[in-house]
Amino acid sequence: MVKGKRLIWCAFAVLFGLIAFFCSFKEVCFPNILAETSSKGELYYFYGDFSGRYFKMFKNSDSLWRYTDYDTFAQAEIESATAVNLHPGNYGDTIKAWRSPAKGRVNIAGSVRLKSNANFMEGGNADGIKISIEMRKFEEGRYLEAVPLEPRYSGCEILNDVPIEFLFTDIYVNAGDLIALSVNKNGNNDGDGNTCVFDVEFTKDESAEDAQLSEFLGCSVAPIRNYSNEQGKDGWFYAFGSVKKYSLMNWRYVYGAYQWTSHFPYQFIGQTIMHPSGKFDNLKIWISDFDGKVAVSGAVSRSSTEGDGSLAGLYHNGNMLWQETCDYYGKKVYDIPEREINVKKGDSIIFSLGTGPKYDEVGDSVEFITNIFCVQIEDQESALDRFSYLSLAENEADMSDTSIISEDIQNNCLTTGQTVGIIAGSVLTVGLAVFVTILAVNRKRKKQ
Repeated sequence: MVKGKRLIWCAFAVLFGLIAFFCSFKEVCFPNILAETSSKGELYYFYGDFSGRYFKMFKNSDSLWRYTDYDTFAQAEIESATAVNLHPGNYGDTIKAWRSPAKGRVNIAGSVRLKSNANFMEGGNADGIKISIEMRKFEEGRYLEAVPLEPRYSGCEILNDVPIEFLFTDIYVNAGDLIALSVNKNGNNDGDGNTCVFDVEFTKDESAEDAQLSEFLGCSVAPIRNYSNEQGKDGWFYAFGSVKKYSLMNWRYVYGAYQWTSHFPYQFIGQTIMHPSGKFDNLKIWISDFDGKVAVSGAVSRSSTEGDGSLAGLYHNGNMLWQETCDYYGKKVYDIPEREINVKKGDSIIFSLGTGPKYDEVGDSVEFITNIFCVQIEDQESALDRFSYLSLAENEADMSDTSIISEDIQNNCLTTGQTVGIIAGSVLTVGLAVFVTILAVNRKRKKQ
């Protein structure tokens, strides 16, 4: 009988233990850590570059936030009530930011570790991540430049699964200031799953009151929409040929989707995927309908281990701004650095993708991100006939002119007249030298 009672009490103890375990497990597994507001500040999730252009991520569920880049997300982890996987995208960082509700002081503690060791992952593409912890002060309705809380946490590289810990104490903040942890892909985002803890403890000044903050968080306006099934919509055209002369593509169902294509095999422009063909480049052309200023940027992602690569370029009115041979064997992202450009009505900005030097199509499919941001509009003509500013070719032979002058060296190039003059002078000099030599030889022979 005593043994039976003991067994019953042991069973009750085990049962209560299991209940306690599952309750705590549920609390850890499903924390609502991505709530945007709290009494001690607000948490936000961004995508992009915290020191430059970044955007708000959208909420997918209580434990998941995403951006349009499919492998960019912030997701709750089970390791602690505040852990999150800040998985970076190929074209921007994933960022967790805290905004101060009032004047006060803040302590920040946490850690970052990779889920796997990049040094021992199969395939050879994993290259770890980089993290940065920065602050952007909010003054007079605008955000100042991002400043690292400590230099060692600016682009700090993590290559293995050993956690990097950080602790900042007694940081003075004003209402609206942002402090953020950013995770960067460090080359490519293979094997970049991570566990980040970013805990904030805020103490408001006794004399301070919560400020009435707006929704402005320093985020950028989205780029001009750059893909549709209609030529000329939002100023964009889809073509093949050369930057100087080209023909417009057709919208058809090819290679498993509706996209822009020429009559050449394998040549198409999808929403982000491009594939060139032979000697004619793929061209995404934007024609401005205003005088003002734009910012352009982008990226080309190659993931092939065959072929001779492809040639990507960026042009303004036919003048080269950037060019890169994308021939890395494996996965690599080639970034197009952002730059501002003054534009006039009818100006063209072209993103191009051509085959490699052998003109074959092997391994030439890439993901091509093309961004144009409107910075300033001085005078706009919404009814502008943008088609009239296209450089359409009469036939395919007309598209073979690929002579491109870099805008950076254009002012240093010789004119045609100068070139002809130099050539003529050189020919005359050589001819005179030959004549003098022959004359000297003949005189020597006569003396003999």
